[in-house]
Amino acid sequence: MKSSKQNNSIAGMSQSIAQKYPKTLIVSTALTVSALMTWLFLDISAADGGLGPIDVAAGAFFALLTGWLGYGIGMSIVGHLLPAPETSEIEPVTPEEIGSLPSTAILVPVYNESPRRVAAGVRAMREELAKIGGGETFEFFLLSDTTDPDIAAEEEAVWLEMSYDNAKPQIFYRRRPKNIARKAGNISEFCERWGGRYRYLIVLDADSLMSAETMVEMVRRMEKDERVALIQVPPRPINGASLLARAQQFAAATYGRGFLRGYRHWCGDAANYWGHNAIIRTRAFVQHCGLPVLPGERPLGGEILSHDFVEAALLRRADWKVHIADDLGGSYEETPGSVLDYLQRDQRWCQGNLQHLNFLVRCPLPLTNRWHLMCGAFAYLASPLWLGFVVLQLALLLSVSGTSATSLGISASMASLLLLASTLVLLMTPKVLAVTDFIRSTPIEKRRPASAIWIDAAIETVASTLFAPLLMWFHTQFVFATLRGRRVEWNAQNRGDVNLTWEDAWAVGWKLAVMGAISAVLIYLANPTALIWFSPLLASWLGVAPLILMLSSPQFGRWLKSRGRLIIEEETEPTAAMRRQQQYFDLPVPSEEATLERLVRDPHAMAAHIAITQLTVDPSCELPLSEQTLEEMTMDQRRELLVDADKLRQAHASYWSERLLADIEARAR
Repeated sequence: MKSSKQNNSIAGMSQSIAQKYPKTLIVSTALTVSALMTWLFLDISAADGGLGPIDVAAGAFFALLTGWLGYGIGMSIVGHLLPAPETSEIEPVTPEEIGSLPSTAILVPVYNESPRRVAAGVRAMREELAKIGGGETFEFFLLSDTTDPDIAAEEEAVWLEMSYDNAKPQIFYRRRPKNIARKAGNISEFCERWGGRYRYLIVLDADSLMSAETMVEMVRRMEKDERVALIQVPPRPINGASLLARAQQFAAATYGRGFLRGYRHWCGDAANYWGHNAIIRTRAFVQHCGLPVLPGERPLGGEILSHDFVEAALLRRADWKVHIADDLGGSYEETPGSVLDYLQRDQRWCQGNLQHLNFLVRCPLPLTNRWHLMCGAFAYLASPLWLGFVVLQLALLLSVSGTSATSLGISASMASLLLLASTLVLLMTPKVLAVTDFIRSTPIEKRRPASAIWIDAAIETVASTLFAPLLMWFHTQFVFATLRGRRVEWNAQNRGDVNLTWEDAWAVGWKLAVMGAISAVLIYLANPTALIWFSPLLASWLGVAPLILMLSSPQFGRWLKSRGRLIIEEETEPTAAMRRQQQYFDLPVPSEEATLERLVRDPHAMAAHIAITQLTVDPSCELPLSEQTLEEMTMDQRRELLVDADKLRQAHASYWSERLLADIEARAR
């Protein structure tokens, strides 16, 4: 009994500290971890005659990197100690209450995405909102920056299909002929033209899905505190098929709760914005979130590429609150299915996050937001630091004898194993805490057996451990490419299944395999014991091609799912919106896709498109008429045709004249 009371007292004290002093606890954890690990590392380094320049450089890298790990551990500890919200259930709301809420626009920016895939989510959300009485309060806007004429034509066709019944909420469509300033410019242009009609904006991504109840609750929370400018609802990945996507889904569903709880207490009223699945107070956004053009050459200068962190910082600088609603569910997104698509996305994010450093040094910002921006950049800068540390550590371990004694009274080889074990403990601690918290806080009827969850966590850990050295290598390349001034195109993200070939995998990974083979031979010849240190890295690099194929394989991911592995709650009990979305995914694809050619042929589609064009085209833009056929036109000429009503009428008349002439000639024969 006495022991139980003592344990309860300690738990209560720890919880009180985490609640009152979360930042102090997180910073103390990071500093303690960094200090202890760096001391052990330098003790090993000094075993063979003292510290040299390489030892000092490696120690500095190690201090930074273990401090970064310690920061994540501190966040997990705070989240683990704090009590889970009493309930994440949203209070029921009547249609009358929803009708009394202010008008809210739901923005869905699209850029060369699959229109029918986007429409599946929009239709599901629209029908769910109509079902609970939100038809008059919410309105959808498809904000297109699409540059592919065929996809643009299909967007219009899909929008017309959704608009035929005149159901509520209404759905509006607008396409910009020129996608100035990318997504940020797309949202900004909407705010300039129509933002005054809406008190709030719910910003989604093309792959976003949110429950109607969550969107209503977001508006209600904004109404309760007039100083809140933005509420971010963390999206959970869904619909993944490959091992990579399924591992990410499982990690977000299982590890995310405790970490996000710690993150919320760390941030307070200065949380971050992730660019989608968030609600924004229109007035605050318009007044304070105009993005500056950064001095210097692109990619670190010029237009801000990654706008979300910056907009949150600007809102906070103006003394508005930015919250993260980690207790709300019903917020979803999709992630890249293949390693190549994942890397393509990360290269864009790397460039955008490094550009934040240029913004950081030129703009006075609150301390917490400065930390957000630095963390975003360091998420990529950590990779070259890790790679530099690996190289220095290789040089160090190759020169350390196995018999040199450390101050701990053990050999340098044994101390190295101790350091490796300590590093693994650091990497595993957040996951162990997260899984424990998930099992503890989830009612047993809503989760699988604890043993199944631990097995899945082990599978995810193996996959992420093997994937990490690949990311380290490619992120290092991305960082140096950005610093050299190389720009990357911000293309549409591929979210569907991708079946990579061996050629695809070897094309991106052969250098890594060669480097892994050379490193393995050198380590073995000089100090075979050191192979233990480098085994996760060498396994990843030497097996880069099969690893890429395994992680990217939708067939392997589905095989795991069929055996009950890496299962998330949304797969066993999908929400109403998810079920509706899947129904639209499963609809047969039309026999004839809506393309520019079909637009020119179809009088109804032509009339609708010209009406849209006349409302959006720049009247000062005069384009020369072309005598070429559609097949002969370049992509740029096809884009010009799409926004020019006169040229479209000419193409339409030409098509039907040719058809009529061909019919007359056929009859004459």
